[in-house]
Amino acid sequence: MVDANLIKRASSGMSILCYSAIVVMPLFFVWIWIDFERVALNLGENNALVMPESLNLLSRIMGFTLSLIPVALLIVGLFSLIKFLDNLQESDYFNHQNSIYLGRFASMLLWSTLVRPITDALVTVTITFNNPPGQRSVSFNLGTDEITGMFFGVLILVLSKLIAASKEPRQAYDDRAAL
Repeated sequence: MVDANLIKRASSGMSILCYSAIVVMPLFFVWIWIDFERVALNLGENNALVMPESLNLLSRIMGFTLSLIPVALLIVGLFSLIKFLDNLQESDYFNHQNSIYLGRFASMLLWSTLVRPITDALVTVTITFNNPPGQRSVSFNLGTDEITGMFFGVLILVLSKLIAASKEPRQAYDDRAAL
């Protein structure tokens, strides 16, 4: 038996977290790019990093814009997730619209995860572009965060397809099994 009150409370809490993330993520990037020197000073303790000599306004704007691309994709996905969670709060679990919302969130999560290494590489080029030759840098990272994001994106995408398939008539499954 499904505990409807638990699902309502959990989906309500998740909606609040989604709205918070939609507000906090861009503000965090605004703070990083406005106060870049302090962030660079804290990162500068690592001698392997090539730090920018000077970061002019155009480089800051370019770096901010590039770093916001994956965040913007994720925010679009979070709005779809919020719609999905709103349906859960109304005890509407397995409708076709939920599969669309969940699928849209999963695809935006995948796109955000796939775009992040590319935009991060472009950001390193942007912030070290004004450095003297020999001190410019390009850094491309594909790590466990990206692999985990892709795993969960595919998992949620499969779940959305399962929700969509749960609404198909039973006859469609019987026909597939006969093949």
